[in-house]
Amino acid sequence: LESKWAVEFFSNLFLFSNDCDDEWIERATGDAACKEARTPVMAFNAGFCNARSFEYELTNLEIKTLVLSGLDDEEREEQRRKYGSEMKNCVMESLRGKNVLPWESPVEFCVVLREFVENI
Repeated sequence: LESKWAVEFFSNLFLFSNDCDDEWIERATGDAACKEARTPVMAFNAGFCNARSFEYELTNLEIKTLVLSGLDDEEREEQRRKYGSEMKNCVMESLRGKNVLPWESPVEFCVVLREFVENI
């Protein structure tokens, strides 16, 4: 699940609005990928095979929580609305992109994250 083929397949299927670029694949799999990055990539890809709901944990969080979603991830719109209505202290924001918002909208991501952190 950490091969270039698998990372590209899962990234294009689930993460990006458009096909992921070569830099993304190389950073996730190549020599540029540090050892610490391998486990999250494998766990992320394997998670699609072993997914479970974290609804209980999410709806019982007491801390203020930021949920960022991609404007191009229309398939999960209903689920995102559920987060906003059922999670305590939930702040919802949508950015250009699908699922890898720090990669797809880095400036907007940083602005939203900074504003959230400053208002905790």
